[in-house]
Parts: sequence; C-alpha cells; structure tokens
Amino acid sequence: MVSIITTPSILLGCGDKPTSPPPPKIEPSKLFEQERSTLEKAKGMEQQLNKNTEQLKQDVEKQAQ
Repeated sequence: MVSIITTPSILLGCGDKPTSPPPPKIEPSKLFEQERSTLEKAKGMEQQLNKNTEQLKQDVEKQAQ
C-alpha cells in the first residue's frame, strides 16, 4: 500500500520541471532609454520656463518704472 502511494510521487518529483524562458538581453545603451529621453525633454522644458519667467520679470519691472 505504501509503495502504491510513494512510487508515483517519486516518479513525478524526478521529472523535468518546466522552465520559463530567460529574460531578453537588453543592451546597456538601451536600458532606460525612454526614461532618459523623457528626462532630457523635461530639462529642456525647465530651461525654457526659467527663461520665460526671467523675461516676464524684466517686462514687469520695465512697466513698473
């Protein structure tokens, strides 16, 4: 009786286990490329906003005189 229960367990436990495919290889240069691009765009927008803010301050000062 014990052999009837243990034999299938042993056979199933020793079989090939399904493996998942390895993750795709990503070149280091492409790693976080989208995030870098977005960050660069944000930095460019920040510079433009700072430039526009400074110009607006100068315009307000000229009008206040």
